[in-house]
Amino acid sequence: MTAMRIHLSLLPLLVLFMLVRPAAAGDGSWLTSVDDAVAAARDGDRYILVDLYAEWCGWCKVLESQVFTSAEFRDATAGMVLLRVDVDDGGEGSELQARFDARSLPTTLILDSGLVKVGEIQGYAPTGPFLARIRQQLQEHTTLLELYGKVRRGGDVALQRRLAEDLHGRGDGERAAALYEAVLRQVASGGPEAAWLYYLSADAHRLGGDYSRADVSARRARKMAAGLGDPELAERLDLLRFYIAHDSGDCGEAVASLEQFLDSHPKSGFSSQAKRTLAAIRDGEEMECT
Repeated sequence: MTAMRIHLSLLPLLVLFMLVRPAAAGDGSWLTSVDDAVAAARDGDRYILVDLYAEWCGWCKVLESQVFTSAEFRDATAGMVLLRVDVDDGGEGSELQARFDARSLPTTLILDSGLVKVGEIQGYAPTGPFLARIRQQLQEHTTLLELYGKVRRGGDVALQRRLAEDLHGRGDGERAAALYEAVLRQVASGGPEAAWLYYLSADAHRLGGDYSRADVSARRARKMAAGLGDPELAERLDLLRFYIAHDSGDCGEAVASLEQFLDSHPKSGFSSQAKRTLAAIRDGEEMECT
């Protein structure tokens, strides 16, 4: 089962809980299951090209008929796993759209096998320019990873923070967490900046699947936040408590954290979704937490 972990610092208020259901090998045809796509990408060490579409989207149909059916596109993406999801399906498509904040259609995503965003192409373009954009996005991501190594070893705190936020937004939790921790070593402890950085570090560790370190960073942030009187940070940390528990499979803690969240933040913009998620877990509807 593959869980899509959400970057909490960028989470839209309309979404509390998003999971990607588990992913098969691509043979040039379009898959419709995220789990199948992830499995195929991992098996062949390939990127996933995601077509986010909707039935009402006219340019999505043009992109499909004029670009995706072309021999040039098939040849250029032969080494990729192709995934098509409807953003109005109330399931994986809706979740992917929200996860990557795709506000317009068509949007084409390039993801790695860990569902980290490598690139994004918004709108329609003819085949040649569209494929050029794909090549550009792949090259820019390669450059980004090269920059990561240099920035991590350097001492430019502002650059480390900006790059951490970029990687965090892409869902690259492991690299983002390493940069946040590099920044934390150079900022004054105990203040608002450190508290928020520990929160971001905790969420990045969660995205990277390191739940023990996520919990340690979250506890540090919570301890600092207690004396700051920052209601937004308190709300974020209480929500993060749920995500760490849920993603790590601790369903008892997930339920307890949602109950505590609703009790502490009754007027939160997340309350309605929190109630629905809590009911779904209790009813055994959430496959990741039963």
